[in-house]
This record gives sequence, structure tokens and C-alpha cells, in this order.
Amino acid sequence: MNENNILHHLIEIEKNAAKIVEEAQSSAAAQIAESERNCRVEYENAYRAEYNRLEAEYNRGLAEIDAAYKDELDALKAELERKTPNWEAFNKLAREFFACAGA
Repeated sequence: MNENNILHHLIEIEKNAAKIVEEAQSSAAAQIAESERNCRVEYENAYRAEYNRLEAEYNRGLAEIDAAYKDELDALKAELERKTPNWEAFNKLAREFFACAGA
């Protein structure tokens, strides 16, 4: 082979190598983009699931607190309704209070 043919052949090999590298870079970029999309979807699904779990737990806790508050308030209300007013003690306390206030 003469020198021109050898150089031409080497240039063709270099062009093929550049093409192979370009295709590999393009393929790698596509795979990276696909992997990023998959990771983003997986993250969003995990985030959404954890958010929903925490929100449900919060709502359950809030409902328990509301129920306990209502029960305690109803019990206190019932206890107050069962008691009879002590008008003597109230009148004595009122007289003492107003006596001190007038002094």
C-alpha cells in the first residue's frame, strides 16, 4: 500500500471511531435521561405515599383528640348539670366581695 492509501485508511478509521464515540455519547445521554426520569418518578411516588401516610396518621390523631375533647367536655357538662347550686355560699362570697370592693 502506498502512503496515501494508508493515510486515507487511517482517516477513515478515525472517522469511524469518532462516529462510534458520538453514538456512544448519545446513547449514554439517553440512558442517563431515562434513568433520571425513572428516579424522579420513583421519588415522587415514594414522596406521595409517605405524605399520604403521614396525612392519614395526622387526621387519625386529630380525630382521636377531637373525640377525647368532646367526651371530656360532655362529661364535665353532665357533672355540672348534676350539681345543684349552693346559693348560700354564693351569696356569702358575693357579699364579701362587694364589701371589699366598697372599702
